[in-house]
Amino acid sequence: MTLDSFLEQRVQQLVEEALRCRSSGSTGPEVQKQLDDLRSQVSLQSKEIAQLRERLDAAESLVKTLDNEGRRTRATQPRKTCGDNSVSEAGKELQGKVTLKVGSQKFHTSAETLKIFPESWFALLASGRVPQKVEEDGSIFVDASSKTFPHVLEYLRCGGKSFTINGIPPAARDELLRQAQYFMLDGLERMLRGVHVYASHDMTLEDHGALLQGRKHSAATLDVPDPNNFQISLSFKNGKAYSPSTSVLIGVAPIDALLDCTWESRHIGPRKLTVPPVADAGLFVRVASESLEVLNTSAQYDVRHYRYQLSSGSRVETVKVCFERTTEICKIAFRVMYYAAEPCKWNTLQSTLTTRSWDVTTADFGLTSQADYRPVLFFDEPGWLKIEKA
Repeated sequence: MTLDSFLEQRVQQLVEEALRCRSSGSTGPEVQKQLDDLRSQVSLQSKEIAQLRERLDAAESLVKTLDNEGRRTRATQPRKTCGDNSVSEAGKELQGKVTLKVGSQKFHTSAETLKIFPESWFALLASGRVPQKVEEDGSIFVDASSKTFPHVLEYLRCGGKSFTINGIPPAARDELLRQAQYFMLDGLERMLRGVHVYASHDMTLEDHGALLQGRKHSAATLDVPDPNNFQISLSFKNGKAYSPSTSVLIGVAPIDALLDCTWESRHIGPRKLTVPPVADAGLFVRVASESLEVLNTSAQYDVRHYRYQLSSGSRVETVKVCFERTTEICKIAFRVMYYAAEPCKWNTLQSTLTTRSWDVTTADFGLTSQADYRPVLFFDEPGWLKIEKA
C-alpha cells in the first residue's frame, strides 16, 4: 500500500468515527488523538524520505568520486614504448617553464597552464602524481600525436573559454577526441562530441564549456556535428541550483542570423511581445514563468494551438530541440520537461514531472527548408543554461 492510499484510508476512518461521535453527542477526544497520531506518522514518513534523499545524494557523490579516482589511477599507468632513453620519475612537482616532447616535436608551456584543469591528466603530471618520462635534454615525453597536440595545448592555454573547433578537419577532430579522452579534458571531449558555441552576443561559456551565462538580451548560435540531423538539450538546473532566468527563447534559425540586434515589439495574436528580429526567420519555443509557446513572428497562425498556460508554481527543467532535414521540409520537435504544481490533499501542492511536446515543420510557418539552420537561444533577462550531453 502506498503512503497516499494509506493516508486516504485512515482519513476516511477518522471521518466515519467523527460522524459516529457527533450522532452520540461525544466530543470525539479519541478521534482527535487518532488525528494527532496520524500527523505524527506523516511527519515521521517525511523525515524518512528526507533521509533517503540525503543518502541517495551521498551515494551519487561517492560514485562520481570513485569514477574520477579510477580515471586518475588509469592515468598514472604510463604508456609503454620501446627503444626510448627516457627515465620515469614520479613525485616531482613541475614549476615555471615546461618543455613537452610529443612524438618527435617539442612544445613549450608552463606548469600553471598544465594545472588549469585540476582533474586532467596534465594537472596530475604537473603535480607529480603521474610518472614523468624525462628525456636527456630535460623535456618530458608525452606519447601522443604531435599533429593535433597544438589544439590540446591551445585549449589548455585559454582554459577552454575562447577555444573553438571551427576549421579543424573531421579527421583531425577524431584524433583530437581520442586525445581529449586520454588526457581527461572533459570540456574538450564534450565540445567534440556534441554542440559548441559558433557565435554569441553578451554570452560567455563557464564550467569548461558546459554552461552558457548571459545578460539581458544575450544570444548564442550553437554548432553541431551534423546540421541536417541534430538534437540539443538545455537544462535550467545545474546541480541543485536553478537558473534565475524565467524568459528564454530556444529554437533554430539560420546560422548567419544576427544576434546583436535591438529587440522589437511584435503582435503575437492578441498579445504584444518584445522579441529579437531573428524570430522572423527562425522557430523557437518561448519559455516564460507563466506559459510555454512555439513562436515565429513572421507567420499568421492560431497561437492557441502552440501556447500552453503553466500553473502557478511550475518549474521548467529542460528544453530539448530535435531537428531533421528531409528533401522537402525540415522537421522540428520541441520537448519541454517541467514540474507542474498541482493541488493535492491537505490544501498543499505537489510537483509532477510533465512533458509538453510540439512537432512542427518549417512549412507550417512559411519558413524555407533550404536555410542552413542551427540551434539558437536568447535570454530575455540575465541567466544561464546548461548544455546537456547529447
